[in-house]
Amino acid sequence: MSALYTVQASDRREGLAGIARRLYGTETRWLEIYEANREIIGLDPTVLQSGQQLLISRAGDSSLGGPRSYVVQPADSGFPGALGEIALRWYGHRNCWPKIYEANRGVIGNDPRRLQIGQRLIIP
Repeated sequence: MSALYTVQASDRREGLAGIARRLYGTETRWLEIYEANREIIGLDPTVLQSGQQLLISRAGDSSLGGPRSYVVQPADSGFPGALGEIALRWYGHRNCWPKIYEANRGVIGNDPRRLQIGQRLIIP
């Protein structure tokens, strides 16, 4: 199963290796992301465009192993539905956001709408 990931401005600098590092915990899976999205990305895997929707193996995929995490991006912070959007990327449904919030209450605090850029969230 897969989920959609929206390319952020910061991803353009870090490339697919940075996305793989954040989503899978290792840069070595960048080629997997490219192969799954070749039609979207094009012939040059180093050129990403903000707003592109990439198909990513779901976090629940047993091939991922280890703890899963997500680093809050500039587009996520201050956005009231940010946890819902993150849940959509990982689980395919916005209404799964409480699961992420409960796992990260100590990082996020008492207001689930107050995400900070750079926060590392555990994806249960």
